[in-house]
Amino acid sequence: MMRYSAIRRTAYVPNRAGTPWRPEFQVLSFATDLNEVLGQFYKACRPSAAEYGLPIRSLNGLLHAAAPGVLAIGRGALSDGSAPWLYAQDAVPAEVVLALLNTWVMGWVPREREGELADELERVLDAVGDRPLAWEPTAVDLTAASRSDGGTELPDRRLYTLLPEQVAFRLAANTFGGGLERLGFRVVSAEQGAEAVSWPPLSYSSKDHKWRYSVFIKISTHSVPFSAPFRIHVVSGIRRWATKAPVELRGRSATVFLDTPSPWEPAARRMRLVRNTVAYDRSIGAVGWTKASPVGLLPRFDLVRSYPVAARLLEEPEAWIEGRGGIAAGVVFSNGLGEHEIGTGLMPVERRELDEWVEALLAPEFHRVPDLRLVNRRSKPRLASKASKVTDEGPQRSARVTCRREALRDALDGMTLDVEVLWQSEQTMERLVLGLRELLDLPPARTADDGALEWDDEELKIRVHGRGAGPLVEELKLPDRKNTPRSRRLAEALRERRGLVGRSIGGAEGRRGAALVEIRSAARFRKDVDPKFAVRLGLADVDRVSQFLLIDEDTDTPLATRAPMIWLDLFRQLGAVRLPAHKVGKHLAEDLQYVGIWLLTRRSDGPTRHPGERLVAVRVRPKERLPVQVWDRSRNSWVPYPDFLVQLAKGVIVEAESTDAPEDQEWASQTDLFTVGDELSDAERDLRAVLYRVRSRPTLVMLNSGNIRLACPGLANAALLRDMLIFGDTPPQRIAAFGSALRVVLVRDHSGRDESPQWYAPHPDSSNEFAGFSAGLWESSDADGANRVFASTTDYPKSAKKIPRGLRKLLPGETWRVRPSKKAWNPRLLEITVLGCVTDDVLALSECGSIECDEPADYAAITHQMRFHDDYDPLGRPLVQHWAMKAIEYLLPLADSAEVGSDD
Repeated sequence: MMRYSAIRRTAYVPNRAGTPWRPEFQVLSFATDLNEVLGQFYKACRPSAAEYGLPIRSLNGLLHAAAPGVLAIGRGALSDGSAPWLYAQDAVPAEVVLALLNTWVMGWVPREREGELADELERVLDAVGDRPLAWEPTAVDLTAASRSDGGTELPDRRLYTLLPEQVAFRLAANTFGGGLERLGFRVVSAEQGAEAVSWPPLSYSSKDHKWRYSVFIKISTHSVPFSAPFRIHVVSGIRRWATKAPVELRGRSATVFLDTPSPWEPAARRMRLVRNTVAYDRSIGAVGWTKASPVGLLPRFDLVRSYPVAARLLEEPEAWIEGRGGIAAGVVFSNGLGEHEIGTGLMPVERRELDEWVEALLAPEFHRVPDLRLVNRRSKPRLASKASKVTDEGPQRSARVTCRREALRDALDGMTLDVEVLWQSEQTMERLVLGLRELLDLPPARTADDGALEWDDEELKIRVHGRGAGPLVEELKLPDRKNTPRSRRLAEALRERRGLVGRSIGGAEGRRGAALVEIRSAARFRKDVDPKFAVRLGLADVDRVSQFLLIDEDTDTPLATRAPMIWLDLFRQLGAVRLPAHKVGKHLAEDLQYVGIWLLTRRSDGPTRHPGERLVAVRVRPKERLPVQVWDRSRNSWVPYPDFLVQLAKGVIVEAESTDAPEDQEWASQTDLFTVGDELSDAERDLRAVLYRVRSRPTLVMLNSGNIRLACPGLANAALLRDMLIFGDTPPQRIAAFGSALRVVLVRDHSGRDESPQWYAPHPDSSNEFAGFSAGLWESSDADGANRVFASTTDYPKSAKKIPRGLRKLLPGETWRVRPSKKAWNPRLLEITVLGCVTDDVLALSECGSIECDEPADYAAITHQMRFHDDYDPLGRPLVQHWAMKAIEYLLPLADSAEVGSDD
């Protein structure tokens, strides 16, 4: 692989040296008193949904569909009359906005209650009509920002929605490509920013079908710790469309983009695609549009056109993506919808071309951030030998086998590993055993009286027993009680299967228990009937961690190839993965320990339809027995990782105080999980307790900002201070107060919100259009010695197939071949902020003795190196934090059994 000395991020900052970007918008505000009127009426129409607030998402979608000139909707405007509600390039006629408001309100009334609520509806519509709707011209500075006490530049709140929309419209006003073939774009509003999606879709014929796909460009606004100015991230990729009829949802939902003319200005150029959702509607016993989807409201506003019926769209997806009667609709493909011949990801050269196109269109108001340069540190830790081929010839084992055996030995600490294999094919047991022997260089097993296979040598004692999975892995049977919330019926089905598993599978009886379970793909089960979660709970009840493997029919990779990784994933749950030693330098403490923090959260739309949360702190001491342990607040001690997992599954029983969220519930962020003060303080209290517990020896603590900042606001960018922590409303505390040997890093991945930008490595020869990838630890080329913010990138994954140089997915070039079926890698960098270390300022304010100052890059380098391991593809986050995050598999809260079965 070619070595690059610089990489380029797809991120842009305001050009403060030029003229400020201050376009004039037409702005419309919302009458404050109207919010109360609408809220009371919505509560009368839909009492169970009213606690979640007005269904703003459906109104926003309706406005974008029928009044495409509306650029953005201001956050919180319906509850704050002083905040602008709508921003538009040109004023939309007041009668159009009023008609849309009326359509929105009328859509709240259930059909069976139309007569009952008729008078109240008329009163509310009169109240809406009595409020004046007047547009006012307003200039908005799209580079406006403030500076936090920690030196972080924070964009004006409006820029999180308005700026991405403005950029997306600028992209959509142009076309991408060269020669005769060019791509046009449409704007799609999103929860986080905006998108430009190529439309109409591209097509690729294969297997007697025409597969459709588009390129998307996501734009979002972000801040960077201790840095100025703020930036926008531009993320590109491939969006695939489901066109193979019929589209089977199997109890899930699907996103649909609607292409429709404006009902009041049909000749206007179409600039938008409108997001909708189709799902199974229990009230009608069929597939339908969710209540937040504007396509369900448009027929009330536009009586001329025929909008797609949800069920017909899924039966004829190809016809609708081509367009009918001037309206087109595309069903967004997801993995649960079957197969698709278009590979995911963009080729590096195409990402570079798109990025350079965006760069030209953003000038002069924004310019690219500086390229990143390599930090003078080793890129990878002390990995074992490259040799991976294991043979039975001779006493020597490969370096990797030795590492695996030592890691398993330390994790078992003298216990026997007892593995129960639940198979659906008798050949599964044989292939798994071969995979285990290959990984650990084991001789043929001894067969015990009960048919179990056993190995016993000086280092390891392993016992593997197999049996047919039978009814344990069949789909769940939910009780048929229509007046009982689905979460409770699901909890009852989960408990029934959980008990069956526990009764069928014996305990490990003083051994370290584990299980491998062969199961069908989740896509083969309807929503809520996948037995995997019940099986995991049942196995945890008999003190067994569990790893699942797909039946051969549901995967293209044969089990013989998958078997080693299946065992390695099980070893990870046992804490039996050796953390490679860092190669940062001998000047760091030899007994340095690592703590990875992750806040586990389950929402009411999770696998058990019940919310729950738990802060997990994983501590790794590489040179000790039982090296991977977790802080257990109930025992007030550190416990082995697998013990914590099974206790987490056993002990999470939540009072069944809440009912199911309504189908049109519109909250879409984790903020709703932290509305109760005790929950917020619990997360901060747990974190502070962990910090005190590790103060006795040198410790590097790793937090993820996107994961924890809602529960711990002091870790949000706006609150960050160098070498300080903030808990609740208390004054900032020096990190050194928790121990002079404590170091803290804050990592940030894309978090589903594009918080870390994409990147590529441009060819050193600027005339060469090729682009590639490069692993390393990086910092901005204009960074100084006080820099605390770094970037971590990894190699092309070992498991990914190599892409021949010269392939494209979008438009052909003179010497480039178009091959949309090839899967490409979408690179993401990991942002690493060294929040707490020892500096001259820290030494001046503390009593740290004769401690030397740190170089922040050392701790960033350790964090970066933890992404690499002999047996795994490079991880998305450090291994210690990866352990903490993966505990979510065992957080499976259920409704209280006393409530299950009662009818509401």
